[in-house]
Amino acid sequence: MRSIALLGSIFILGALILAGFTGPMTALAISHPDAYVYGTLVKDIVFGQPWQRWEDEQGVDHLLPFKVQSGQNYTINAWYINFTPQFENDTWSLSGKSTNDVWQKKIDDTGMIYYYAKNVLDDQTCTWEKIEATTDVQVPVTSTTVVLGAMKLVSNNHASDVWVTMDLTLVSGTTTYYLRIILADSKTALVTDYDDSIRTARILYPADPGSSIVFQYYIEDIFNGISGLDIDIDYIDSISLVVEIANSTTYTDEYAEAYFRFAIATDSPVYIASKDYGLLNTTSGTEIQIPTSVGDSLNIYGAKADKCFEVQIPFVYEVEPDITTYADTLKMAYTWQFQLPDDTRAGTFSGVGLNFTLNKDAGYYDYLYLNGEDKLSVIADHKAGDTVTIATGLTAGTVYVLQTRVRYTADEYDALTAAPVFWVNPVGWLAYNWWAVCAFIASIFGLVGLAKKARARARKYRVPRW
Repeated sequence: MRSIALLGSIFILGALILAGFTGPMTALAISHPDAYVYGTLVKDIVFGQPWQRWEDEQGVDHLLPFKVQSGQNYTINAWYINFTPQFENDTWSLSGKSTNDVWQKKIDDTGMIYYYAKNVLDDQTCTWEKIEATTDVQVPVTSTTVVLGAMKLVSNNHASDVWVTMDLTLVSGTTTYYLRIILADSKTALVTDYDDSIRTARILYPADPGSSIVFQYYIEDIFNGISGLDIDIDYIDSISLVVEIANSTTYTDEYAEAYFRFAIATDSPVYIASKDYGLLNTTSGTEIQIPTSVGDSLNIYGAKADKCFEVQIPFVYEVEPDITTYADTLKMAYTWQFQLPDDTRAGTFSGVGLNFTLNKDAGYYDYLYLNGEDKLSVIADHKAGDTVTIATGLTAGTVYVLQTRVRYTADEYDALTAAPVFWVNPVGWLAYNWWAVCAFIASIFGLVGLAKKARARARKYRVPRW
């Protein structure tokens, strides 16, 4: 009889375990409180690799523990896309350059090149004066050939007008045509025109000192669209970069400065992630907005470029908290720890804050501390599900520790915890299941008080589920 009873007990225990009795005692719709850091990260990215990747001073790869904010945009400044090459030809011949004018190849702090041009009006009897750098390219043109350029009007000192221009000399058969893309200080709106006498199509963008533009056009399409002709262009013969200034009747110290960043031709349009996010501009500017929904890796198509500098990434930084349980009082204490990397190779941060999402009304929180500072008043009067900003202006390298403790009902506590796993804690697993079975049997016989005590004993062995 004893053997039969023992076997029966083992059978009952095994059946209960297999039936899932040792799982959650309830299935309430409740979760743990949550905390996360948010902000904007500015960093260099490598095309085709996750933006979280960065390399330290020793060349060791790291991955930032961040995610992008959903529903937001990457901001890519096309001025900092590292195209190879940046110019179709890097050998220039100068015209119009006077003693005071400057044409200089420079390298910025990213390692990218640009050309600096300064045009000083030396002859006050001239209406216009220009400095022009020209390079021979001999690039074949088809219906899909694109011109990609970038330039900036840096300054205008007392000139009545300034034009910063990229000129394309186009050949069709034995006839030469010209396409001029211009940043014009005097314009207030985009203008296109065609002068048949000099076979020149122009696109004039409105500009002020500090204005920059990245533009991209199908060469045949834009030329024929402006001119009204139907020219089959054979090739680009040369590219010229020009700074022109107009004489002022008031001043005698006129000059203007400009930067030129790109001047290349490609076989197809250049875009990032999708053709919806190309480098085609209809107004001045160089920033491109790309939805974060495209993923963590950004790819570029249409031209060779290995990386982009100074990409703005809206990020979220989440960590799992350390949780301490207090089964006797049905409480849980949470500790989150955040630290932004203090290495500019990982990026720089702005607009950084710490948000906290309540899982219960504020009255159920015993305390809330950030680095020892009492923050309980910050969440006062807030309800379950509210997200509250606990702090802003977080800095890289500082460790931020957020601590709180929450009171639960028995059902909530059980919904947020799980039975111990046998191979992790075999003693706890056996003890938990023993008291769980006791509670089950007591409830069968209507021993409510004993069942409640047995569940309380079992609860001490439950572990948080995140």
